[in-house]
Order: sequence, then structure tokens, then C-alpha cells
Amino acid sequence: MSIRLKLMLIHGLSSLILLVLFCSSIYYFSWRFRKNEFIQRLYDRVELVEKINFEQGKLSKESLTHFKKQFSELLPDEKEYIVYIRNHLVTDSLFHHFEPPFIQALQTYRKSYFERESIQGAGQLYQFGERKYAIIVTATDRYGWTKLQNLRSVLFIGSIIAIALIMFTTWWSLGKALQPLDVLVEEIRAFRATNLKRRLSVFNPKDEFGELSSTFNQLLSRLEEVFLTQRHFISNASHEIRNPLAAILGEVELALMNSRDASTYQRSLATIGNHAERLNSLINNLLQLSKAQKDAGQLQMEELRLDELLEEQLDSLHQNNPQVEVSLDLHLPDHPDALTILGNKPLLQTVIHNILENALKFSDNRPITVKLFTTPGEAVISVKDQGIGISKADQKLLFEPLYRAQNARGFPGFGIGMALVHRIIEVHKGRILIESELEVGTSVEVYFPTRHKTSNTVLIHP
Repeated sequence: MSIRLKLMLIHGLSSLILLVLFCSSIYYFSWRFRKNEFIQRLYDRVELVEKINFEQGKLSKESLTHFKKQFSELLPDEKEYIVYIRNHLVTDSLFHHFEPPFIQALQTYRKSYFERESIQGAGQLYQFGERKYAIIVTATDRYGWTKLQNLRSVLFIGSIIAIALIMFTTWWSLGKALQPLDVLVEEIRAFRATNLKRRLSVFNPKDEFGELSSTFNQLLSRLEEVFLTQRHFISNASHEIRNPLAAILGEVELALMNSRDASTYQRSLATIGNHAERLNSLINNLLQLSKAQKDAGQLQMEELRLDELLEEQLDSLHQNNPQVEVSLDLHLPDHPDALTILGNKPLLQTVIHNILENALKFSDNRPITVKLFTTPGEAVISVKDQGIGISKADQKLLFEPLYRAQNARGFPGFGIGMALVHRIIEVHKGRILIESELEVGTSVEVYFPTRHKTSNTVLIHP
């Protein structure tokens, strides 16, 4: 069932219920008004009968003429009863014509009325000297019942017409209101992976459909960015994998063309080994990147001291590059937990190793500055080099897998390191800030949330 039909049925049903309640109320109050009005007319007829039959001598000629004229205008099916009451008892004839409750109420309250099927009646007791009389008038309210029947017909027919008009106007207005949704559905159906640059129409940015279109367009922008990144990644990965494979195949083909001496074959195997090592390194980096894509809940986390991780990587750096000059500033806090973070040790080692390696690689082993300090709730590693720098345009794409800046393509690497660093930092709920200037150098700051929210630091110059 469509939303349009569902809303129309809900609105129609609620309108029908309200109409039934409204018409029932009108009919009920009209019925009460008719009943009370006719009872009062019966009481008026009782008084008129009393005046005509018992007070003619006391009335003036004009009043008598007036009352006789009124008396002649009988109610439909009108009957009048004048009953002499002896010893405070009503004669048996009254009980024969009327119900006992009416007679008992008349005796008790001296005034009463009754209703039996279509007949209504009213009675009253009068005292004339020593004699008591009961005057009762009965009649049928044909005119009132006819009006009620007409009212019932009008309300019934009017309700049917009103419901039909409500259903029609609701269907029409919902069609107009939901028209943007139909357009959006058709536009969404036309989307393909090849035309993600298209965007949905935004008819009114302030209504719900406008918000839906704007939100969907934002989603499309993110999807387009993901698709472009994927294409860029596949293109770069294919290029990086194809180059060493092509070199290996070329070297093998060259070695097999003619018989050669052992030294030539050794050189060929060494070349093949170098390219195979490069290919293996690329695959390992891609596997590391894939591992970093996991949710933090799937990784084995433990409490680690950031200063100890940094010292381990600096020691490894000095072992592999004894000539490297590193200026180290440690700002150690009073509280030991201020440098304690929750993380995966191999991944955090990868972050520190990649940042230090990039600082050395792109600065041609010039001196680098490493700092460790704390801010409220965070521990920070800062690495600053004097290298080639990164342009503003390249900084925007720095964390894309396999992307390499224009001025970095002469250096070894695959463009995976910073993408891997960025993802690992995200998994650990940290953040990374990069400031760089071409031919001046690059500063990288990595912030990790700590177990201790505030800390005082002590500056130590190793």
C-alpha cells in the first residue's frame, strides 16, 4: 500500500469518526430540545384546559375569547382528561389509561409527564375548594418527529458527501505534497555508478523533502569521493605492482635469450630479487593498511607508555642509521598515567616508525627534532624535519592510499605510509596535525587520548 493511499485512508477514517460524533451530538441535542419543547406545550395545554373549564367566570370577555381560540388549536391526536379525585385517591380509570409510575409521580409531585412510544402526556393536580381534579393532556409530536427524521436524513447524506469531498481533497493534496517524492524516486532510479556526479533536485530546502534531498546529495558526494579514491587506489596499485613485475619478467626473458656465464645470471637474479623484495614490501604494506581498517573492537588493546614506544623506535632508528642526528625533548609529567594510552602495540609502533622514517627520508638524513609532551587529556609526539616539504595541494591528498606528492616521486616508497598512519590514529581516537612548507620542512604532531586527564610536565633535555 502506498503512503499516499495509507494517509488518505487514515485521514478519511479519522474524519468519519469525527463526523459521526458531530452528527450524533447534533441529533441528540435536537431530540432533547424537541422533547422538552413538546412537554412544555403539553403543560401549556393543561393550564389552558383548566382555565377554560374551571375559570371562565373569572376571565374577561377578551381573555376568554383569546383562550378559546388557543383551545381550538389542538395538538395532533390530542386527548384531554379531567378526573375528580376523591379521598386523595385517583380513580381506577386513570390506572386503566396510564402507567402507574406516572400516576404515582402525579400524586407525589402534583405535576408529571410521561412518554409511551409516539405518545407524550403531561398532567397536573388542581384544588378548587374542597374538590381536587387531575387534568391530563396527551398528544403526538408529529411535527417534531418529522423534523428529526429530516434532520437525520440531512446529516446522513451530508456526511456521505463530506467524506467523499474529504477523501478527494486529501488524495489531491497528498498528490501535490508527495510530488517531490515521486520526482526523487525517479531521479534515484536513474543513478548508476558511472553518473555519481548527478545530484537530486531540491525543491524547498526548508521542508522535509528538501532536507532529505540535501542529505542524500551529501551522501552522493561522499560516495563519489569514495569511488574516486577507489579508482585512484586501483590505478596506483596496478602501476606499483606492474612495474616490478614487468622488470622481473623482462629480466627473466633477457636471461633466457642466450646462454650466459654465472656472474651474469647472478646479476639477473639479484635484480629479480630486488624487484621481488619491492613487490613483497608493497604487499606487506597493503596488508598492514587492511589490518588498520578493522574496528577498534576487533583489535587487541592494552595499556602502553607512549614514551617507552618512542624510545624503542628511536633506538631502532639509531641502530639502522647510526649517522642520524636526532634532537629529543621530553616533557615528562608528574603523574605516570599522563603518558599511558590504550592501544595496539604493533600498530602504534608502525605509526612512530613511519613518521620518523619519512622525516629522515625526505630530509636527506638532516637533523630532525622529536618532542614528547602532554596537554590536558592527551599525550603528543611531535616530529619536525628540514626536508623537501609538502605543497598545500598535496597536503589535502596526503592520507590517500598510494598517493605520492609530485616532489616525492624520486624517493623510494609506495605512498601507503601516511594513509596507514592516519587510519591507525583514527582507530585509537587520536588526531594528526601537519604543517609544511616547500623546501623548508614538515612538522607532524600526533595526539593520543590518555588515561589521565590533567598533568604537570617537567622538561628534560637528554
